[in-house]
Amino acid sequence: MINKGDTMDRHRGMSGRQTAKDWEDAFPGGNGQIGVLVLGDPGEETAVVNHERLFLPIHGRVRLPEMSAHLDELRRMLREGRARESAAFFVGKCAEQGMPGLIADFFHPAFDLKLRMEPRDTAVDLLRTVDFETGELATTWRNGGSKLSRRLFVSRPDNAIVMSVCAKSGPLPRCELWLAGRDGSTEDEFKAQRDYLLGADASAADSRLGYLCRYRNSDGGYVGAAKVVPSGGTMSAAGGHLIIEGATEILVIVGVAPNLDAETLWLALDRLQPDYAALFDRHQEIHGELFRRVTFDLGDAVGRGLTNEELLVQAKSGGCRLPWRNGCTTWGAIC
Repeated sequence: MINKGDTMDRHRGMSGRQTAKDWEDAFPGGNGQIGVLVLGDPGEETAVVNHERLFLPIHGRVRLPEMSAHLDELRRMLREGRARESAAFFVGKCAEQGMPGLIADFFHPAFDLKLRMEPRDTAVDLLRTVDFETGELATTWRNGGSKLSRRLFVSRPDNAIVMSVCAKSGPLPRCELWLAGRDGSTEDEFKAQRDYLLGADASAADSRLGYLCRYRNSDGGYVGAAKVVPSGGTMSAAGGHLIIEGATEILVIVGVAPNLDAETLWLALDRLQPDYAALFDRHQEIHGELFRRVTFDLGDAVGRGLTNEELLVQAKSGGCRLPWRNGCTTWGAIC
């Protein structure tokens, strides 16, 4: 739902006029299993891909302790206000059954989908949007006399990320696509990735990008795959990148699996129709029905068309508007 100012009505989405500097400011998409964070840089796009089952195997598979026999005692301590003692009691009983502490394995991203378009640093009229009702993320901008756009969603029926890159008229600029690793965002996460992830193998050949990563202290790992379908133009592979020139549209279909079975993942992607509109129609019917099951509205229609940057300025000055809270509340519903 786009209003007259081309920004997103915050009852159904969010919008921004600036590129996200990192994943914290990115716009999210997801289907409950696969997630994506899109930074929205016209010249050098990054989409951070993740999967619900990607955790570093720091502790390996741990058998959870049986704690039901101690539940009454734990509840009694809490009722008496002995919170610290109850926490120590719980940890101690876990340790008696071999549970190695309560530190969880770190969740980690799978990889980045990267897209570079020439010329860089010349984009104007940038607009980033996320539509909660359909789950579609879009970035539009002008480069010279051409209007360009990228649209992306995470399909619920097909369990894949689907992205379309196109120009309103004429061919697209030269594009490069590749899959790349992503470091942890904190010192502890970075160290954990260094200790428990082996170096990833990223590849590019024909119309395919591949990514395979193994865990250091287990026989597990994960794979990623991206099928690239340009309309017109030429495509070549070099240095782990796919290079596309002269295309009028580029369709990218991305999958990730929490195992090392790349063949099965590729079979699933190859079965999908290489048509953005057709895949999106299948997705939004399911996604929209889920989204519309619940309506949450704090009122205050004034300001619903403001961008994230404008609302953050108001929030920092003590004037946080209800549309900002509406947007934050419904944000999680799409992922």
